[in-house]
Amino acid sequence: MWGKIKEIWVVGEKYVIREPETPEEHRELMDVEVKIWGGEGYSETVPYHVTLSLKEVGGLVLGIYDSLGKAIGVSICFPAVIEGKLALYAHMLGFLKEYRYKGLGFEVKKVQIEYARSLGIDLILWTYDPLLTANAWFNIVKLGAIFRKYSPNHYGRMGISYNIGVDSDRVWAEWYINSKRVKQRMEGRLKPKDLSYFLSLGARYALKSDSVREGLKIPGKPQLGLESRLVIIEVPPNFVEMQMKDLDLANNWRLKSREVFMHYLSRGYVGFEFIRHEDSYYYVLWKERLNEILKGGYP
Repeated sequence: MWGKIKEIWVVGEKYVIREPETPEEHRELMDVEVKIWGGEGYSETVPYHVTLSLKEVGGLVLGIYDSLGKAIGVSICFPAVIEGKLALYAHMLGFLKEYRYKGLGFEVKKVQIEYARSLGIDLILWTYDPLLTANAWFNIVKLGAIFRKYSPNHYGRMGISYNIGVDSDRVWAEWYINSKRVKQRMEGRLKPKDLSYFLSLGARYALKSDSVREGLKIPGKPQLGLESRLVIIEVPPNFVEMQMKDLDLANNWRLKSREVFMHYLSRGYVGFEFIRHEDSYYYVLWKERLNEILKGGYP
């Protein structure tokens, strides 16, 4: 239980981050989840009786409310044991469509840091779809998370709005909240280099689009024999739109990107950077010791 109320001002508007206080407020967060992620009824939500219990046994359940007290976002975290060490698992964070890209998510992540530190925890983890570019930018560039683990079809086939008809692949974001890297990224002092920088260091493409059809990029052949310390993986800029327009192509990107991510991550590479070049997006994986990356190291 956090037991605090945080008032924030974002883009001239007041918001409140706090724990839901009553069963009715916990139920309200289920309604918010449906509006954010969709699904059939409440099938893709965390039940109110679970969030009630989590709040009482060490979890962090937060509602984000506008100035009128309307719930417009939700965050659910709970303690976890990773390799024998206590961590915080951030299961869910989302906002109603009209409240996205305002900086609210960044403020909630700061609350998660505060809560984790109060428990003596220095690692927060969560999963995200690596083909969602906005999430990748937020997690890696804004927050300084890294990833080393890929989970194919993690949840099975889902009914949520951004995974319709494709496998629910996820990478495991690792957020070492006391590291120099995270501090520098959150302060905007460790900015990503551009694509040409990595290519000049000998980075090689493990996956790259090779053509365009009706405005949608088509992935080329995965390259699995690279020996360079830096590999680049292109991802489509519009994966959700692609699912609606060309599901076969979306699944093609899913399977080919899965193949290269799993191949290189299993060989000691770390997902540490995400860059945009013109209308294209790329991950950069680095074969380097984790401690060096967390110290703010850069190729």
